[in-house]
Amino acid sequence: MVTDIFHLPYKPDRRHVRGEVIEYILKLFEANWCSDSQINDLELLEAFVKAQVAARSLPADLEAILAKHRPWRLREFLAERRINPDPTVADAQRATLERLLTAWRHERVEREALSGVESQGSAAG
Repeated sequence: MVTDIFHLPYKPDRRHVRGEVIEYILKLFEANWCSDSQINDLELLEAFVKAQVAARSLPADLEAILAKHRPWRLREFLAERRINPDPTVADAQRATLERLLTAWRHERVEREALSGVESQGSAAG
């Protein structure tokens, strides 16, 4: 799985797998095989993109965008950058990043809706 999905999954010593790749694989295992898993689709998608960045399949610029969870920066990145010279690979990577952007937007809407409900509840009380 490590070498089938990730471009350069190993650390410079070529013996040990990068931490982000291991983290994604463990989350994927938990999400699929553990009945009490708390891992949601967004968490799994973020772990996948982080692993792709660590394995040099996606540009390193994305690391800071992912760390700060900034949808507007990801939108700018997608508008400004050619991700991969291979058009088929570039299309697949862009689709993954656009799924992440959509998931972040939905998460923000849900968070804002919850905070609106909470503030209405405290005003009524």
